[in-house]
Order: sequence, then structure tokens, then C-alpha cells
Amino acid sequence: MPATANRSMADAQGTRPVVESRVFLIAVWLWFALALSADAGTVRLKNGLVLTGKPSKLESLTRAVNPNPGPVTIYQIILVQTAYQRYFVPMRQVPDDGLNLDAALVRDVEFTIPWHVRGKRELTIQMVGGVVEMDPWDNTFGRRTVSLQVANRPNPLHVVQAITKIAPDHVLISSVNHTWDFGLGISLVPQTTIVSLLQNPQLCDPNDSTVRMARARFYIQAGWYAQADAELAAYARDFPDLKDKADTLRQGLVQLFGAHVLRELERRRDAGQFQLGDESAEKLLQSPLGGGVQRNVQQFLYESRQAREAMLKAAALLNDLQAQLADTETAGDSKGQPLKFRQTAKISAMRAQLLRELDRAGLSRLQPFLQAETDAQLSAEEKLALAYSGWVLGPDAADSDLDDSQHLWDARNLAMEYLRSDDPAERSQVFDQLRLLEGLGPKRLQKLLENLPPIRDADGISTGRAVRIELAPQGDQPGAAYWVLLPPEYSPNHNYPCVLALHAQGRTGEQAAMFWGGTVEEPGWCQRRGYIVIAPEYAGEGTREYTYGAAAHSAVMQSLRDARLRFAIDPDRVFLTGHDMGADAAFDIGLAHADEFAGVIPIAGVAELYSRFYIENGTQTAWYVVRGELGRDSERKFSTWADRVFNLGAKYDFIYVQFAGRGQETYADELSRIVDWMDLHRRGPTPREVEFRSLRQIDNQSHWVTAVDLPKTVLLQAASGDRVGSEVMKISCRINEGNTIYVKSPAKRHRIRLIDGVVDFDRKIGVNVNGKTKPAMFVQPDMLTLLEDFRFHGDRRRIAAAVLEY
Repeated sequence: MPATANRSMADAQGTRPVVESRVFLIAVWLWFALALSADAGTVRLKNGLVLTGKPSKLESLTRAVNPNPGPVTIYQIILVQTAYQRYFVPMRQVPDDGLNLDAALVRDVEFTIPWHVRGKRELTIQMVGGVVEMDPWDNTFGRRTVSLQVANRPNPLHVVQAITKIAPDHVLISSVNHTWDFGLGISLVPQTTIVSLLQNPQLCDPNDSTVRMARARFYIQAGWYAQADAELAAYARDFPDLKDKADTLRQGLVQLFGAHVLRELERRRDAGQFQLGDESAEKLLQSPLGGGVQRNVQQFLYESRQAREAMLKAAALLNDLQAQLADTETAGDSKGQPLKFRQTAKISAMRAQLLRELDRAGLSRLQPFLQAETDAQLSAEEKLALAYSGWVLGPDAADSDLDDSQHLWDARNLAMEYLRSDDPAERSQVFDQLRLLEGLGPKRLQKLLENLPPIRDADGISTGRAVRIELAPQGDQPGAAYWVLLPPEYSPNHNYPCVLALHAQGRTGEQAAMFWGGTVEEPGWCQRRGYIVIAPEYAGEGTREYTYGAAAHSAVMQSLRDARLRFAIDPDRVFLTGHDMGADAAFDIGLAHADEFAGVIPIAGVAELYSRFYIENGTQTAWYVVRGELGRDSERKFSTWADRVFNLGAKYDFIYVQFAGRGQETYADELSRIVDWMDLHRRGPTPREVEFRSLRQIDNQSHWVTAVDLPKTVLLQAASGDRVGSEVMKISCRINEGNTIYVKSPAKRHRIRLIDGVVDFDRKIGVNVNGKTKPAMFVQPDMLTLLEDFRFHGDRRRIAAAVLEY
């Protein structure tokens, strides 16, 4: 069995015994086949995520039982409980067939390690904040010492912890000298520690076939295929009369391994990591594989080889067809008449540029061109036009007019020159040239902008390393800076999802980027799944508490807009996240600018101050909230906020994960599930109806409407929570079937970005602001507006073609 990439592991820092006491490792559950679990089930959400555990229904988080129940109990929440987590989701986010309370599940193999407390446990841990020091786990007894900083104690509190249960996806931990019990994802315990505990001959009798088989099944369920195969081989050797049983399991293991391999190869391909995928597949073929697995890997390599051959074919075809074009120009047509001169040098330059940009991620743009290779009805120039127009506008807009394709390439170069310039006078001169190009127009310019490569300089930024980018001041906004970490084989032609990470207090943007992305040597989840990570410097050095100020909002939004212009970020797949202070900021910024994100992921944060007033804004995006039961904010306080979310459950794509017995930490063991959740989410289409709430003048924009000069900014003090005049300003806008825009708002002026498809430019557009109707009129899409809107927002999915101000 070949060695494979197992689950992500925390660094193993060495071993040492903490308490010298002999314990005995015994198997508690040894279920070896499918079994109906009486206390487990599945919950499938509307977004596609499936939760497994013990489901139950709740009325609310703050009230376990309604003291005054009506004739029908109204359940707002589905709770899915695991051994160490609680997942809360809105009842109305579960489809009618999504709740299965009696699912057929494979019972996990679990091992229990009995331990003995020496004397009375001194304290009950009620809040877990900063960890001063954490020893590594010892590989003999599964114990470690954690030193906690505790309020009103001059010295750290030393807590001795012991692993009491090992399951394929988690371990349970208890304190020896204090009362503190919780669970950890198995990825946070070094694999060497788990294997050592399970294979220690002092703790597990190597002559007990039952325990040995349990150990093998544990490795299978944990996805540790190399260990499982080695254990089954040893089992067959040590127990010859049970060899058939081991061989049967090894055959099944090959199938599991094959499914795992194919899934990982497909993820590499989907992430644009073609070379890494090919290298992994080639190595796999050098190992003994089952027939089905081998065929799948060979098919993967065959498709990869076809893509590489298609790239070579495209280059050769472009060269051959241009040569035919030159010959035709020289010879004239069939009647001997000279043909229109084709600017051969210009087409040669277009070919050279296309071939410089072409890679496997961009190959799909040339599909119309490649498919036309054998079409005898098309001339050489028509086939070339399909290549050059498809590259600029995308394959759906490929056209067979070569003259037109040359104009499009002129437009592309001028548009990039315009967007890269910081000089208004220079931009004006470039635009004068652009608008005179034949056959361009606003619709084609918009298509061109949607398919432009990143326009800002990213030279010298290598993959797998966090790099700092500093931005110049923009108008009245001070300059900002952020860190970026690109995934392997980054290509400007691939659309990448993005994690925007806000660092915790005492941490830096570089550390936040590396937490999600890892390094070249140890790639993190975002590198493995093909996510770009950006981490703004949104708070001053030494800041210990998020202050809810305009500077943080400006730094985050400037960083996002620059990154969308500098890197190949899919604006429909941007996820805002943060830890601790950064999670507080994620709540605030995510609710204030919800239309910018596909999802918001606050980890160990609090939802207070403005977040309490902006709850309705959050229906515009998806939420994955992670907290610990012993975190810095009282659970009841957060539950009150979350109950309001659950009351809006039909509109709220929301999941709240609570870790029992844990406090302020990174929750790295939840990252794999978070990334799975992110893979399922996209920002929705631009709505025709927009409504948002504001207490600050900076929170004045959503989707296509900006409320200019809101009448007030309410100051909510971070320290005390005191507020003055907390009445929320509500801005609501909608576009009806008659193409009339209705705006209701306390702002003095409004800027309305007209996006094609949201409004109909072929009909008159009416506007009604606070009951006052403006004359309906035709509004023409405008090329200058398209350029300026894209230059400012960098959002190639939502480019305004005209702007109205009232």
C-alpha cells in the first residue's frame, strides 16, 4: 500500500512522560460492520453541507423549554451533537427531506484509556483565555502540561491533561489535577502520539487478535491508509488462521484508498494545480494498486496529456494558419485580385502575446478555435479570429471576423493601459483612443473587462510565501497594506477563491496568512485547496481590542479591491474570517459590507455593539461561526444574538459551532470542515431588491446603491457598550417589473449603479426617491463608467454600465 497524505497534523515537538502511572488501553466499541445507530443521524442543509451526529430540535438557545407553550411548539433550531462539538443551524435551512434521525452509519472504533486522579481536583476551569505554555504530548501515556494565564493569579495555572478516549476523528481529554474536560480533532494531536499509544506493547497486548483488528479498523476510519495496510499485513502474519479476514479487509482498503486518491487528484485539477496532480498520479502508478484505482489514475493522466497536447496543437495551428494567411495575401484571390492587406506584424504580435499567456488554466478560451480545426467551411483568417476574439472576450463570444479581432486586441491593450494609470490626464487621452475604436461599444467592453488578466503588478510574488503589499493613499483615505499568499501553480487565467483573514491581537497579518495558507514546506488548507489568502493590516501595532473605527473598514476594503485587481480572484468566492479581535472585526465588517462576501467565518469572536443592530444585513451572505464554550464572551450573551439570527432562519444561511470545554484558540481542527463549507458557497446574483441598516456614515453602500451623506454616525463605545441615539438608519431600494427604481432612505443623496441585467437598458428607467418621482428616461450604458467602476471596485462580476445620482 503506498504512503499517502494523511490528515493535517500539528507539529510533534518531542516526547516526555508527565505522570509515571501505568494505564491499560482497552477497546470499548469494536463494531466491524454497518450498524444502525440509535443515537446518531444526519442533517443535510440547503447549502449542501451534511452534518453527522445526534440531531435534536430546540426552540431557542436561551430558552430550553417555553414556559408558556402554545398549541404547537415552534422549533427554530436543529442541534447536531458530536462527542465534543455542537452544531446549531436554523430549522428553516434544512429541507423537508434533510433530517434523518435514524441514519445507517458505520460505528466508529474507539479506544478508552482509564486514568486515575491523584487526590481531589483543585479548581473548575470556567474560562480559557491565553495559554502561556503548552508541553508536547508524551507518546507513552498520552499526557501533557498546559500553563494558563488566570485572572487574579500572579502565576500561571499548571494543568495536567490526559487523553482519555481516542476516536478516528477526535480525542477526549480530561485534566488530572483540575476539572476541565473537552475534545480535540485528531489532527491537533501528532499522529506519532496516537500510533505510539495504540501500538505500545505495555498498553496493548500484541497477541490479542481482537484488539489488533480494532487497531487496523481505527486506522482505516481515520484515513491513515498506510498504517492500516501495514497493520493488516502484520495481522495476517501473526494470526495465520485469520489471514482470509485480513486479506478481505485489505481488498476493501484498496477501494477506499482509490476513492481518496481520485478525490485528491480531482481537487488538484480543480485548484489549477495540474503539475502537482500529474506528479502525484505518476508516483501512484509506481505502487501496487487495485485494477479500478489504476484505471482511474491512468484516465486522469490521459486527460492531462490531452490538455498538454491541445496546448501544443493551439500553438502550431496559430503559426500554420498565419502562414496560410500570408500566402493568400501574396497570391491574391482566385481571380488574381489582391486581397485586403492584413497587418501580419500586428497579428504576429497578438500570437506572441497569446502564447505567452496561454496555460492549461486558460485553454478553455481556445475551445471554439480548436474545434474549428477540421471545419473546411472556415478560412484561415476566420479560424484565427476565433482564437483571438475568444481569448479576449471568452469562448462564448468568439467571432470569425479577423479585422474585428484586431480591434478587440487594441481595445484590450488600451483598457489595461487606462486601468493601470494613476494620472487622470493620461487616462483621458487613452480613453479618447479607446472610444474611437470600431465595433467596440459598452457591451463588448464589459465582456472584455470580465476577461481581462489582473491589471496590477504582481511580479516577484512567488507561491507559498506570504508577501507584503503596500498601497498608496487614495484620495482622503490613508494608504493600506496587506499580506498575500498564493497557492501552488498560481495562474492569472484561473479564477481562485479567496480567504480574507483578520489577525488576532498580538499577531500579525503575515501570521494570519500563514495560518490559513501554510508554507512551501508545509502547505496549509488554502494552498492545498487552491485559495488565495490576503491578510490586511487593519489594526495598529500593539492593538489589543478592536475599536470599530473607519480606519479598519477602509484598510480591509482597500486591500480587497487591490487584490481583486492584482490577482485572479473570483469576486463571487471571497470569504472574510478572523480570530479573536479579528473575529470581532469580521462580525462588524461582514455585517456592514455583507454584499462583498460569499461567507463570513468569525472564530472565537464576539458579536456586540454594531453587530447587534446589523443582524438583518447578514442575510446577504453565509455565516460559519466558531466559538468555545469557555470563551471570553458569556455564552448567554452570544446566544441572545444568535437567537435573533435563528428567528430569521429562512433568510439566514447560518451555522454555529460550539466546542465544549474550549475557549480562546485557533480551532485549527475545524479548518477542514470550514474549507468544505467554503467550497459549497458562492456569492449570490446581484439582487433587484436591496435593504440594509446603518449607524455610521461609513456603512453606506450595498450592492448597487450608495447612500451619500447619511445624517449621523452613532458612536458605540467598545469598552462600556454605552450608546447615544442608537436608532438605526434603514436604506431600502428595489427595482420593479416596470423598470422603476424605488429608494427610501434618510440620506441627502444617492448614487445608483446600474448593472445590466438588474435594470433593462432597452426601456426607460424611472426613479422614485422617498416618494418623489423623477421623470422616466432612457439611460445609455457608458464605456467610461464601465472603466471607472471596474478601476475602483475591481469586481469583474458586477460592473456598472451607468450611474445615476439623486
